[in-house]
Amino acid sequence: MHTLNRYAVRSLFSAFIVITTIISGIVWLSQSMRILDLIVTRGIGFIDFLKVATLMLPSLLFFLMPITYLLAVIYTIYKIRQDRELVILKSIGLSNRNIITPVFTVGAVITLFNLFNSIYLMPISHAKFKDMNDYFQNEYATLLLQEKTFNTQGKLTVYLDSKNKDGSLNGVFISDAREDGKQRIISAPHGNIRSTKAGPVFELSRGIQQETNTTTNKISMLAFDKYTFNIKKSRTSYANRARSPVELTVPEIIKYMPSNLSDKKNYYATLNQRITWPLFILSLPLLASIILVSAKYQRRYKMIQYAKCFVMCSSFMILSMLSISMINSGLWWMAILYTVVASPFVISYSLLQRSMD
Repeated sequence: MHTLNRYAVRSLFSAFIVITTIISGIVWLSQSMRILDLIVTRGIGFIDFLKVATLMLPSLLFFLMPITYLLAVIYTIYKIRQDRELVILKSIGLSNRNIITPVFTVGAVITLFNLFNSIYLMPISHAKFKDMNDYFQNEYATLLLQEKTFNTQGKLTVYLDSKNKDGSLNGVFISDAREDGKQRIISAPHGNIRSTKAGPVFELSRGIQQETNTTTNKISMLAFDKYTFNIKKSRTSYANRARSPVELTVPEIIKYMPSNLSDKKNYYATLNQRITWPLFILSLPLLASIILVSAKYQRRYKMIQYAKCFVMCSSFMILSMLSISMINSGLWWMAILYTVVASPFVISYSLLQRSMD
């Protein structure tokens, strides 16, 4: 029995690692291609690209693990059916409970890892990803500016008519609302970008600045021959920025739960997703394994049966995501969410008891 369990656990782990690596790699590369353009055309450093791309992995693994482990279980059962190993296991007296025990064991280990990922690793990586995004907007702000496009970064909008080969700019328009109580509009026919210790700055010539005090509605005009404009946001604007629920660990979400009902719904949605989604790693493969192992033996068990099993299990994940999104409209959706999450466990237990009768 011990040897058979080790063989089954090893087979499940191997299939899970291979499938997770392949699917995560494909999704990771597709997402990274958006950032890769910054290296090729915008001059972003390769090390910075790797940092940002790596920070996406915890979130990818969080969402993909229930799917990849479900596929691993279905593939492993398909393999042992094709090799007639399932018939042998039942002929030596192993019950369905004994056969699916490794599925539960491996699933429990992966579930614990993904719970740790959802509680700590994913929010920490997401917060660092946000910080890196602000870092790019600061350090590479001028590189990201495109011609004949309104380039918006927060409360700052920059429009360039064209860039010359020597780096000079034509037709510069800037709308700056970063300072509370003030709205500045700057236009200049010509300008340059210069790097300083304080960050990249515009050096504009022969332009006009219009400043509006949003409190008193007073407008002041200034014509200038030369003007230096700092496009970089202050460092404190993102170092001390307020973090969204997805950037908070589970203990922090509970600690900083807002009193405002609208904000509280968003916090509850994030919190319940972190708790419930990893449980599908345990419940859905368990349900799939009971259905497939309990099925009557056929010389050719059609692939459509495996596909139906996968679709049925996937429907629980779809209902879960729908319930989580609806929590923002009403907290009573949490009851539906936990009903959806608990259903595979209940159905699995019922089917297992029926197969043993």
